[in-house]
Amino acid sequence: MKVHITLVGGQPAPVYNGIVATQPDKVVFVYSDESRAVVEKVKAEIHIPVDEQKPLDTTDPIKILERANELASKYKNDEVTLNISSGLKSWTHLFGRVFDAMPNASVVYMDQNNVLWNYRTLEHRDDFVFDMDVLFR
Repeated sequence: MKVHITLVGGQPAPVYNGIVATQPDKVVFVYSDESRAVVEKVKAEIHIPVDEQKPLDTTDPIKILERANELASKYKNDEVTLNISSGLKSWTHLFGRVFDAMPNASVVYMDQNNVLWNYRTLEHRDDFVFDMDVLFR
């Protein structure tokens, strides 16, 4: 299964664009209480099964690392992309460390020009078609 784990901050576009670009079978949102509304907006648009998670602490590195390791273990037999285009720097660092070490995972970043960078291969793609109506909603 292709699993897309996406860190969620205040802006829905990098989260949504990363999902569209990677075309996963399942999405996992890593979000805080403050970014829950962004998750709900994106979920309404993607029509892809979601692995429901609880909000994640924004500062406690032990809790952040614990969640990253839980998800890494849960999806160790799947093809995983971790989208670090949104979310907190603390999450990006700790999740990146965990998933970069996994042979079945790639850490990806969608830049402001809608270019998806794969930090494992250092390759990029920009051949996506985004629904502008969805992005404006």
